[in-house]
Amino acid sequence: MDKELLKAATNAAATIGAIYEWLERVEKAGGATSTSGIAACHAMLTSLRKNAPRTEKLIMQPLRDAIEAAKETT
Repeated sequence: MDKELLKAATNAAATIGAIYEWLERVEKAGGATSTSGIAACHAMLTSLRKNAPRTEKLIMQPLRDAIEAAKETT
């Protein structure tokens, strides 16, 4: 496996895991039906938005590049 692809896949796995950890926090706080749940949800959404450029750089662009390279070799 390509080193850059492995790095992107590792970052993707960590990001997906973090999203589900946030989801669990939101649910434990009462979800969107409680003030604390809404606050947790807001924190999650703020974090996701803040990290969007990093996700693009470390995950999405490397994955798109690898997909295009794979298409060229098939």
